[in-house]
Amino acid sequence: MDDGKLLPMGAEGTFYNNEETYCNKTSTSAINGIACANRAIYDSSFWK
Repeated sequence: MDDGKLLPMGAEGTFYNNEETYCNKTSTSAINGIACANRAIYDSSFWK
């Protein structure tokens, strides 16, 4: 980030933070999955 923080893509404030488009099993976006890092870290149901 501009302030020197390191955030996983998908976190609030990152460019690809819309999970409906960028981390969704049914999304047709060519870059779907790019925002899953944050969800994988903080959402325990992600791996189920």
